Amino acid sequence: AKLSDHIARKMLSSSRVVAGVLLVSAVRAFLTSSSRRAEVQRHAAEAALTGPTGPLTGLPLVVKKKKQHLVEKVFPRGGGGVKKRPLTIALLVEPTPFTHVCGYANRFQEMLRYLKEFGDSVEIATPDDKPEAPKSFLGFPITTLEGKRLPLYKEVCLTMDFRRAAKKMLESLKPDVIHVSTPGFLSITAALYAKTMNIPLVMSYHTHLPVYADRYLGWLPGSRVGSWLYIKALHNFADLTLVTSPQMLNEFREQGIKRVAVWPKGVDVETFNPKHRDAKTKVDVLKATDPEDSTLLYVGRLSVEKRLDELSHVLDRTPDTVKLALVGGGPHEDALKKHFQRFGDRVTFCGILRGEQLSKAYASADIFVMPSDSETLGFVVIEAMASGLAVVAARAGGIPSIVDHDKNGILAPPRDPKAFADAVLTLLQSKDRQTKLKHQARKDAEQWGWKQATGHLREKYADAINRHNGIQKLIAKDKGYFFPLWRRSLKVRFAAACRSFLFQWNFRARFVGALVVAKNFTLFQPKTLNPRPAAPTTAT
Repeated sequence: AKLSDHIARKMLSSSRVVAGVLLVSAVRAFLTSSSRRAEVQRHAAEAALTGPTGPLTGLPLVVKKKKQHLVEKVFPRGGGGVKKRPLTIALLVEPTPFTHVCGYANRFQEMLRYLKEFGDSVEIATPDDKPEAPKSFLGFPITTLEGKRLPLYKEVCLTMDFRRAAKKMLESLKPDVIHVSTPGFLSITAALYAKTMNIPLVMSYHTHLPVYADRYLGWLPGSRVGSWLYIKALHNFADLTLVTSPQMLNEFREQGIKRVAVWPKGVDVETFNPKHRDAKTKVDVLKATDPEDSTLLYVGRLSVEKRLDELSHVLDRTPDTVKLALVGGGPHEDALKKHFQRFGDRVTFCGILRGEQLSKAYASADIFVMPSDSETLGFVVIEAMASGLAVVAARAGGIPSIVDHDKNGILAPPRDPKAFADAVLTLLQSKDRQTKLKHQARKDAEQWGWKQATGHLREKYADAINRHNGIQKLIAKDKGYFFPLWRRSLKVRFAAACRSFLFQWNFRARFVGALVVAKNFTLFQPKTLNPRPAAPTTAT
């Protein structure tokens, strides 16, 4: 009886539980409808970036059968015809590829050259504070943005577009896609413009920021981790991220960055060609004592992260007839001149070379050296290979995607000056091996054309546009059905909660009834062992 009373009291207090269950059900119904929309959009986005070679994110596409027809309808495979028509492209590049000495300058200039051939319309916005900043390139107008130079790296001019010149360009152009280079400040502004104007966004990554953080901010705890967090947060805004090598693709995947693809490499095999080899250039520009002497060449920015001071180990172990020519400029130039001062005329700083003079400098050297471990690809390495040079480079960044060890060049362990010097010395001592590497390097470079690379880029533009447009269709459709869907989900949740409550109530009622009935059975009556018989009554 006490047990029955206790259960009855619990049943009376369960009405409070009912209100709580209904409230939780309503909240879960709202969250379920929102999560369903996010799930459909995520599956659709992944499906949009799935082509004949598989998803660009490198992850298997998992789409439920009920959603597959919707995804394929919104995202037609193969670009949906976008890549077949001329595109209107807004190109936001930082730093400028026109007056700044950098590895990706040739990439963007060649890209623009072949986009013009494909009939696309392009407008460019880039920060520049030099008086020789161009107003146009190949007929494409250039909007010069006001920028500031970094205190720690004065060679770079960056901007946040505070005067909104880039925004005005986008509003007047109404592009099909925005392509912005990263990392930098302009990429943050471009991401905001793309989201507010509802324009597809493609980001291309060219400078490996974590390596720069180690070199310039190594004293600051967490600088490398912070740089990766910044990259991830920025690039997940993009409809597509382009990297310059498979190695960078793998690093981005490991960091959890979504929608990543490789922008293929390219080189102008006519501009960079062994036919430009010139004995006069070797003596007058590269300062070789004799045209037959071996000359080591580096082309690029003279900065700390390139680790050019490690080349002194090479000069220490080679004969005095071996010369080193450094082509380019940068913030570390004065420090390098002091560092190599003890070698006298064995080291030559050639300054910045362009055009035919640069082509001749490449072709007139013997071995190209690249000790840097911060290259996302290494365009100068490709240009050296196309010019018929044997290459010795660090096995780091995107270099291994270009140099196949002991086939078209030599790869040395990164940040190991002794091993790098050994590789150069071995190559200098074997002319036959040097000739073999030069021949294969030129042969491989001939397969990397800019026209094919730009055509591949246009396909990636089409993928990004289709993904963006498809998601907008899904969002517009889901907005129309959001409230009916929310009400339906709430009804289902409410019905389920009621059924659960009624089932529990019915079970409790039956259990209590059974207990009440069972009280009349002897099974529940107290028993005593060996009961005494009643004493007979006696008459008094």
